[in-house]
Amino acid sequence: MRNSGTYKDENGYLRFVDSKKLVHRWRMEKMLGRPLKKGEIVHHINGDKQDNRDQNLIVLTPEEHYKLHVLPQLEARREAQIIERLTSIHETKTIKILLTSLALIGATIFIAGILLNLIRGKIVTIPIWYSGLTLLSTSLIVWFFVWFFQRGQVIETVKK
Repeated sequence: MRNSGTYKDENGYLRFVDSKKLVHRWRMEKMLGRPLKKGEIVHHINGDKQDNRDQNLIVLTPEEHYKLHVLPQLEARREAQIIERLTSIHETKTIKILLTSLALIGATIFIAGILLNLIRGKIVTIPIWYSGLTLLSTSLIVWFFVWFFQRGQVIETVKK
């Protein structure tokens, strides 16, 4: 073992004071009995950059190290984006169901109002069918705008 002091560098790794050499790389060279080859990466298995015990160090190729660190982060980010889009689509579907229900209620009130006026033979001062028609048309207009907005989101998602 080396008797020289160590310090923590700006990246959180331990280095020897005298040579500035990274402790974990020096330790791995001692374990292997040879200098590390160009491109070999010494990885801390438990993620603690200061835990330089033999059982916590492993040599990886750059590709292996990339798969270990970068790919899981990319996959997590992609999964979060998918969940965000699905949540938006689910909320839009819920709004569409509500608007469709309101449109059906409006249509029912409209038809009932027309039938009532036909049965009575006269038109009331504020016709009930007018309220139904208003609810129906408003619901359908809002439903169209929600559909148009969601369609734009889907097109943007496909472009990405």
